[in-house]
Amino acid sequence: MKFAFLLLCHKNPKQINLLLEKLDKFDCDVYIHIDKKKYKVIIDKLIKKSNIHIISYDSSYDVKWGGIEMIQATLKLIEQAYKSNIKYDYLWLLSGQDYIIKKPSYIIEKMKRNLDYNYIEIIDEDNKRYLEYKKLYEVYYWSWMTKNRFINKAIKRIYMLITGGFKNTFSIFKRKKTFPFKFYFGSQWWTLKSETVYQIFEYVEKNPKIVEYFKHSIIPDECFFQTIFMGIIKNKKVKSNLTFVNWKNNNRSPEIITLNDWNLIMNNKQHFFARKFDINVDEEIINKINMNIEY
Repeated sequence: MKFAFLLLCHKNPKQINLLLEKLDKFDCDVYIHIDKKKYKVIIDKLIKKSNIHIISYDSSYDVKWGGIEMIQATLKLIEQAYKSNIKYDYLWLLSGQDYIIKKPSYIIEKMKRNLDYNYIEIIDEDNKRYLEYKKLYEVYYWSWMTKNRFINKAIKRIYMLITGGFKNTFSIFKRKKTFPFKFYFGSQWWTLKSETVYQIFEYVEKNPKIVEYFKHSIIPDECFFQTIFMGIIKNKKVKSNLTFVNWKNNNRSPEIITLNDWNLIMNNKQHFFARKFDINVDEEIINKINMNIEY
């Protein structure tokens, strides 16, 4: 079973290398995008092997929270896998701050038993927060509205109220969509069959205006792939995504996983990876995982 792991990285090359060593237990290729503003700090410190492919500096993006660059970087990784002409069973999107929490042999066996499935979180109209999520995409937002400063957040809230409130949009403010299907939402992190990803990629290549549309939204990475997936993919056999994210009460960024979260992640039966880890905050949790999982 062959995987293409797509890694979005922006810090801690030592930690990225630890993850790469674990991914080496799979039959896989690894495609890495390094945030442009951190590129020169990280590139020379990464493991170099024939199955590791790093996006060049000129083709990388300066990724900003809540911006379109996360989508553009992910599409660039998909493009590299697509153009390789290598037959992958799955493309698996990860962050450089993710870490494996199950034995690779266990993961492979589980995946082999469910080869018909795509693993992606899909939030639809039945979710009580659907209208709140929808508000982030149906009106025009400027990129400065995603900044985590009080004045930016205050202006964004006022703007949302003026345009109809947090769960509604007055028709005069609704943007005309550049795609013919409704919004779906979910976690940025997915594991999709290669044919699924390539259908999405080909759709975007033929319909580039969809990227332009999401450029003027908030957190496009939590809507872009779900929306296209539900709009064009015929195989709707879906299981939830395979990366555990420890949000707790934090809405902007996940909590850092520490030793205090050991039982939380190791008793988790649904997920194979977890995020986010930071060796500069707690290296012992990664060391303990390494000691307790037979790779």
